[in-house]
Amino acid sequence: MIQLIPNFILIGALTIAVVTDLRARRIPNMLTFSLLGLGFVMNAADRQGDGLILSAQGAVLGLAIMLPFHILRGLGAGDVKLMAAIGALKGPEFVVYTFAWAAIFGGALAMFGLIRSRRVGLAFSHLVFFKFFPRPDGTFISAGRLPYAPAIALGASLVLAGMRWVTI
Repeated sequence: MIQLIPNFILIGALTIAVVTDLRARRIPNMLTFSLLGLGFVMNAADRQGDGLILSAQGAVLGLAIMLPFHILRGLGAGDVKLMAAIGALKGPEFVVYTFAWAAIFGGALAMFGLIRSRRVGLAFSHLVFFKFFPRPDGTFISAGRLPYAPAIALGASLVLAGMRWVTI
């Protein structure tokens, strides 16, 4: 029963993150930093020194995986902090699987955004054309700013349900 508590905390935090990301296009620092700290405290209490190492590895890995996308302006800082907090709570292996599933769902959401805005053909032609003939202004057709917390939440939910397609 005690092992289920982090899962319930994660589900609650992801629910809040999705709702706030959809409504305000941001994930509150209070949520991400609370989850990060709670992950360290819970893992330290459960596994002593090994728990702190596991939390640190998960947080750093979550940050390292997501930060390049933030630097390239593909993700917001809240998404990066959310993945680091998930890593602190659930560990590095969980972060890897969550990231992989979130990337799949994020791509699907981006495609949905392109279809909805009727820019699929334009985006693909721009992709091919841009590779060989870059535009001087550096612009690129995209699906627009999409909230990524739903993709992270879907990915984490699948990992919680045991959906792992490779063995690490």
